[in-house]
Amino acid sequence: LGAPLAPAWLPTYSAMAGQQNGNLSYWNYLAMRAELDVAAVLSKLLFPDLVEVQNCILLAEQFDPATFATWQQQFPGEEAKIEAVMNHVHVYDLFLNAPQQHYPLELYEYLARVLLQCWRQTVEAQFPDRTFVFELTSEPEDYGPTLTFYQQPQA
Repeated sequence: LGAPLAPAWLPTYSAMAGQQNGNLSYWNYLAMRAELDVAAVLSKLLFPDLVEVQNCILLAEQFDPATFATWQQQFPGEEAKIEAVMNHVHVYDLFLNAPQQHYPLELYEYLARVLLQCWRQTVEAQFPDRTFVFELTSEPEDYGPTLTFYQQPQA
């Protein structure tokens, strides 16, 4: 995953840990702060539901038939391009209640790496006979970390 999760990236956690003389594990923090329904829904972000539509493997959360039809017209017969655009996710958009100026880019990049690893496991487990490309880009001036995946185009 690259750099480990740094407590300095977590202002609320750091403040609570400071009140407990630094003796606050991540799991204890979750036990005090996370609601069970939020944790359950988070599992769907980490290990997303997928749909297969006309040989395209797509994030179920992102799938919309009208949007799919639009991209099919834009990229006829190019499933990889359709998948890449429909599976395109900005990490900033996943946490709209987290002010970007409050959290460092490194935290968003850490979460992006975690998501990409989880998505890879999910996709490859469900479609072991297919080859996928997983991409993570991070451009601070271009709206932060971005993830996507698509099937390796046939040569």
